[in-house]
Amino acid sequence: TPTSTNPPPPGGDATAPRATGLRASATRRRVTVRLTLNEAATITLRVRRGLRRIVTRTFDADSGAVTLRVRRRFRPGRYTLRLTLEDAAGNTAMRSLSARVR
Repeated sequence: TPTSTNPPPPGGDATAPRATGLRASATRRRVTVRLTLNEAATITLRVRRGLRRIVTRTFDADSGAVTLRVRRRFRPGRYTLRLTLEDAAGNTAMRSLSARVR
């Protein structure tokens, strides 16, 4: 059976959260992601190296400037960071970027 999506209630939030100014930096001891949110959201950050998932963390963030830090020992190489943003109404958006540990 096909799944149907119900339209949002009148006056409800139908727009997904938006992240702008997305920047990432990585060192051997941590990955830092900076972004600006247009509304409060729950952010799930997945760090991968190739096909291997290294770490997954979830953060609750308010609107405005947000800094996410994952403290862990990282080996040198290129990592893919995938962010899933979900607001209180259940609207989701995904963004991805990469970071390099030297």
